[in-house]
Parts: sequence; C-alpha cells; structure tokens
Amino acid sequence: MADYERLRERHLAEFSALVPEHLERLRWPVERVREERERRLRALLVAARERSPWHGRRLAAIDPATATEADLTRIPPMTKDDMMADLDGIFADPRLSRRLVEAHVDTLVDDAYLIRCRRARMPAPDLTAVGAAFGRAAHVLLDDPPYVFDDTLSIRLPDDDVLRAVNLLGPDGRLVVTREDPRAQWRGTFVGRARFVEDFVAQRLAKGVDQYVILGAGLDTFAQRRPEAAARLRIFEVDEQGTQRWKEARLRDLQLPIPPQLRFVPVDFESGDSWVDLIAKAGFDVTRASVVASTGVTQYISRDALVATMRAAAELAPGTTFICTFILPVALIDPGERDLRAATEERSAGRGCPWISFYAPDEMLRLARAAGFDDVCHVSASEFNARYFAARPDGLRAASGEHLVTATRTDRVVGTKS
Repeated sequence: MADYERLRERHLAEFSALVPEHLERLRWPVERVREERERRLRALLVAARERSPWHGRRLAAIDPATATEADLTRIPPMTKDDMMADLDGIFADPRLSRRLVEAHVDTLVDDAYLIRCRRARMPAPDLTAVGAAFGRAAHVLLDDPPYVFDDTLSIRLPDDDVLRAVNLLGPDGRLVVTREDPRAQWRGTFVGRARFVEDFVAQRLAKGVDQYVILGAGLDTFAQRRPEAAARLRIFEVDEQGTQRWKEARLRDLQLPIPPQLRFVPVDFESGDSWVDLIAKAGFDVTRASVVASTGVTQYISRDALVATMRAAAELAPGTTFICTFILPVALIDPGERDLRAATEERSAGRGCPWISFYAPDEMLRLARAAGFDDVCHVSASEFNARYFAARPDGLRAASGEHLVTATRTDRVVGTKS
C-alpha cells in the first residue's frame, strides 16, 4: 500500500503541475489553437515518416515542414486490410512485429479464434450472436415444457472452434449448459423477445404483410424453423458480410434448407452502406409494407446510428412496423439483477463489443415518433412476463433491464429531428 500511495501522490503532483498550463490554453485565441494543432500535426508527420516505412511511403508527397490541416484530405485512410497486409511496415516500434503479435493473440481464448479467421480471410460469426443462440437453446435444455420459444437449431450452426472460443464446448465435445452461466440466466429475455417478434410477424402475415427484414440477423433460423410461414414471406437477413458468408456455408454443411424466398444481404456498416438500398437490390418491394426487426442490437450502437436506422425504416411503405429491443440504464432495473448486468457488460466489453447506449422507455418512444412513426408502443419486461411466463411454475422470467418498442407508420408522417 505504501508503494501505491507514493505512486498515487506522484501522479497527482504531475497532474497538478500541468493544470496551470492547461488553464492558460483555455484562454488561447482561435488562431493560436490552429497554430498549435498544425505544429502537432507536423511533428506527427515527421515521426510517422521516420519511424514507419509504410507511412513513409504513403506520406512521401507531403512536406511536413509546410503541412496544414488541409493536407489531411490528401492522405488516404488506413483500412483493416492495409493493416493486415503490411503490419510490420506500419509498426513504428522496431521491437514489434506481426509474428510477435500473432504469437501473443494465439494465447488468448475468445479473441484468438476471430483473429485467426481475420488473418486467413475466413468468414466468422459475431460471438455475441452465438451467446444469444445459446440463451435460446438453454431454455429448452434447462427448463421443463411448455417452452416459451423452442430453438435448439440456431446453436447447431457454430462449429467446435466457435463454441470453444466462447467457452461452450466441453472436453467431451458436447455443449456446456449450466444455470450459473450468465448467458443462460438471460434465457428468459432471449426467448421472450424472440417469441414476441415471431408472433408479431405471424400476425402481420395474416393481414397480408409478407416482407420480413431482420437487421443484425446473426444466427437467426426463422426460415428453417418455420417453413410454413417462411414459404409465404420474403425474408431479408441483413448482417456483416463475414457473418453472412459463414452462415450460408454452415447451413449448407449441415444440409439445412435455404428457401428461395430467403435473401442474405451483406452490409458493410463501417462504410455507411444503406441497408434499405441493399435489400431493395435483393428483391425487397419498397412499395409494400413490411416488418423490420432489430433485437439485441441497440446497446452496441450509438444513438445517432439508432436514429438513422429508425428514420430509414420510417421512410418505407405505410404499414411498415419497426421492432427493436433496448437496454435500460442500470438505475432503472431491479436491484437484484445488477450483478448479472455488470457481469454481462464486462464479458461483452472483453470481447470487443461494449454496451455503449442505454435508453429510458420515454426516450425510446420519443426517438421513434421523431423518426416518423405515428403508432408507437412500449412493451416492458413486465408485459413479457405477464404474456409468456405467468403460468410457469419454475419461476423463469424475462430480466427487467431489456424492453422493446414497436413503431408503425400508418401514413406519411414527416420525421423531425430529435
């Protein structure tokens, strides 16, 4: 503790010494701030050219001595493919190499599988989607019938490498399912949300709405589990290209049906692809109503990204319904669930998928209306429990921290900024 206190005191002293300088900078005029930015930019360009062969080649046409912020537009962005193709040339520290990095990540458990896939340009699933599939299967494997939602098919899609990456494969090669696993403890939420969405799709189909869009489809197997309904629908599964390629290959490997009315729509979310444009190219009829579902996604994306998705859905044909789940701020959930919530957030962040966005119900309803929907409904965890779990003697319930909203545009309402 004495060492810790000495280190703490040293850091506080160093920080305190910087305070006057930073307070002075707050009073700088705009021109002085611009000069400082350009000074730092030039220093960065010099360091990059001198220490990184790859950056040296890329920046050869820019003179650091005269560079300005306007020159940034002349520098092409570095992509992930660039990084993987010439990692040794990018490193500025000569002690680092791709070989050392790969040797290190191969000692990891969860991440090593995905990094090996990336290295070999192999498609791979999102491990959070594997967790959701496991949660749905855990309900059938741990609880007594009648089941709220029967889906043991989705968890068959991951191969042994994937299951091993998320610590779900036992030494005997079987799926490890325990009630203590946090993912299993969320199973009420996983099956409640899935049951609600598929019931809603069936209700709309009965009224003639025959297009179903699944944003962030992951390991969804509606088309395989519900062949009679799927035969009457056009289904568009939207997800990252790597996930889509992997899923199609696994369905074929397992000889599971891929009905002709099912479309896999790859989207590069990082590049700003329009999912509406892409599903239209895949056969989606923008003049007809649809159900657009996005479950287990909003906690991973920014508020701006959610608003953009809502507005895109609201601009589809009248009668279209957008369904999405959302995570409540921790202060609004039951105190008894907060430890599970913390463990889940920690696990997700550890896999590179932190939860970054949380919404109170009123805020979510306000965002949906502002996007252009005029018929907006909040479905709470209590309503899930009353609808699907009330008669269960085993006490299984949906967690209080995830709710759902349905938003329908019944006429052409112009959205407003939120």
